[in-house]
Amino acid sequence: MTRLPSPKDPEKFWKEINRHKEKSLRELARLPFEKKIEILEQMQRDWKDLLNSKSESKQAP
Repeated sequence: MTRLPSPKDPEKFWKEINRHKEKSLRELARLPFEKKIEILEQMQRDWKDLLNSKSESKQAP
């Protein structure tokens, strides 16, 4: 990944961020359906783990 412009120049910064986001979305769109399902399942597992870790940290004194 190339170095992003400084956030001090918001126009250049967001233009570059959006360019990278569009590139990532195009790459994801080309993936086979099975790979997309694997990614979705992993994201769901990560989300559940995150929720569980938050609830465990609230219970600790």
